[in-house]
Amino acid sequence: MDRLIWEILFNMLSIHEYFGIIAKKIEGKEKFKRNGCVVFDLDDFNGIC
Repeated sequence: MDRLIWEILFNMLSIHEYFGIIAKKIEGKEKFKRNGCVVFDLDDFNGIC
């Protein structure tokens, strides 16, 4: 039982939340990025496909 409690606490403390935005075009992406958001628009995907 002690191990189960330790694993639950470890998993709870290991969680990181990320907020993201994906859109056709985003003006001012750097402002969002400075505030901790993950931001992508179609320009970021040019050349990948």
